Amino acid sequence: MLSFQWLSILALLVAVGVYGLRPETAMEYVPKAVPASALVAAVSWMLRYFLMVPTCLGWITQSFLLLPWIITVPVNIIIWLVDFIPKAIMEVAIGKAGHLQELPRKLAKREWFIHGKAYDLSAWAKQHPGGERTIRCGQNRDCTALFESYHVFIDHAVLMKMLARFEIKDVTVPDNPQEATVEDLQIGDARQNLTGLRFCDPFHEDVKQMLRDHFKGKSHKMKEWMACVVGMLSVLELVIVYYFLSGEFWAVIALPFIAFIHVNTAHDGSHFAVSKHEWINLIASNLATPFFFTNTAWYLQHVVQHHAYTNDEDDVDLHHFPPVARVSLFTKWQDNFKFQWFTAYLGFPLVSFHFQFVIPMELLFGRIDCFSGAKRFSQAQNVEDYVARNRGQMVMELMMIWVWVFLAVACLGFKQGAYHLALSWSICSVIITLFTQGAHLQEECHLGTVETYDSWAKRQCATAVNVLPGSLPCSMISGALNMQSIHHVAPGIGSSHYIDLYPKFKDLCLKHDVQLVEVPLVDFIGGMCKWISLLSNTELEHLSRPSMSAKIMAMNPDNETVSGTKKNAAGLSVENSAANPVSE
Repeated sequence: MLSFQWLSILALLVAVGVYGLRPETAMEYVPKAVPASALVAAVSWMLRYFLMVPTCLGWITQSFLLLPWIITVPVNIIIWLVDFIPKAIMEVAIGKAGHLQELPRKLAKREWFIHGKAYDLSAWAKQHPGGERTIRCGQNRDCTALFESYHVFIDHAVLMKMLARFEIKDVTVPDNPQEATVEDLQIGDARQNLTGLRFCDPFHEDVKQMLRDHFKGKSHKMKEWMACVVGMLSVLELVIVYYFLSGEFWAVIALPFIAFIHVNTAHDGSHFAVSKHEWINLIASNLATPFFFTNTAWYLQHVVQHHAYTNDEDDVDLHHFPPVARVSLFTKWQDNFKFQWFTAYLGFPLVSFHFQFVIPMELLFGRIDCFSGAKRFSQAQNVEDYVARNRGQMVMELMMIWVWVFLAVACLGFKQGAYHLALSWSICSVIITLFTQGAHLQEECHLGTVETYDSWAKRQCATAVNVLPGSLPCSMISGALNMQSIHHVAPGIGSSHYIDLYPKFKDLCLKHDVQLVEVPLVDFIGGMCKWISLLSNTELEHLSRPSMSAKIMAMNPDNETVSGTKKNAAGLSVENSAANPVSE
């Protein structure tokens, strides 16, 4: 059998061959790709020959990873058989008669709300330099945060002039006190956007200028040497998939770790940061399937909600874990949270299952969660419109996952296939939870200094911790998620650039007195565990934080409540509502 080391070398040669057509860049990527290949080979050799020895510790670890599946999967199957599937069949049957009311449907309107003004960008979507998919993420919602975070290289005044020709003049936007110029926005009313925070403040403008100076005459997308590593890992992942389907146990353990580095590419792709070509970003963003998450739901969950409303009530990442655990003070206290110091960790191995099966299915059918009493991602605006416009893609992504399931079962048999799938997905879940949630589930990211900022950019820095930000191996393994603060302020930058940008970004934080937390790996893990344990304490039972939406409502008491749905300053639904859906 071909050894893992030789497979790594073969993958490197393939990647070098791909980029060999551009010899002028060889000296840049080869010195970095070769050590990366050696690192992969060394780790692979350790996995192959050392970690596969059956030990007591190994059995304990497997039990921890598989126990949640034994409990949760049967419960979900029962819920689907008793409630979900019969209801879906009934809805589809009713829908054939033209009376379907529950499934998500499109809205007739096409509006983008930016700094309190309404625009119709439909005509511009196909000409948009970042691609049509990029601009559609902001349709029928307040997309001020998206607009500001992805347009860091263009002068703000020029942007606003470009937008002016798409403004919808006959739409009345309540409480828009001033024109959206840079000067006004620096002292502007927070009610101009749903975050309740200011954009284009001096710190934000200095970060933009720093990025413009750094990338003058250079691309801010993925570096070529990093693309070489991605090519190498693509070959390696396919080889490991072959051994996985052949029943090799070491491949079950190795696949999640290799796939996670690919997930970092998917993360970059979802932020349109791999390439200037939309189709390349789209392919890259699908690399996370079928191991970690599905692309279309991830756009809404991560790009639209998490990055705009980080650690606020409208951040959907804070609502994944109830009733197993609460991870923020926005979740109402329940007695079962007393035990979340234990139950939370049993939920971590199921995160990939949650992302890839539960979320897409609940979004597609508009199912109301039996525990929370709300629809999935009800914190977002016009979720049903988004789902209806992307239903075909979501179905295709689910089919990709089921193909992987059936392939594993067909090659290995039901028992071994289910065992290997559950174990590999559990490892994937723990990895992605640690790197994506751990950076924000920290006490200093929820309480204290972070509450004093009225600047969106400053708050993005303060709601994340940074782990070993100067470490190249840590940056490569985590996809630069060890430098979350700069990523949240400028998500459209290729992650391979963050290690170069971070020292300059740190200087700007010092200049503007912005909280920038840096911790070693041990404190990073310990801080997340401490926060989860802290929220299980009954002394915090009555402690709560006002959401940004509540702050806006308090500042603007004239806003009306229509059909039980709060309205923000731009007249958009703060909570997801199926009001006035019109099928196109």
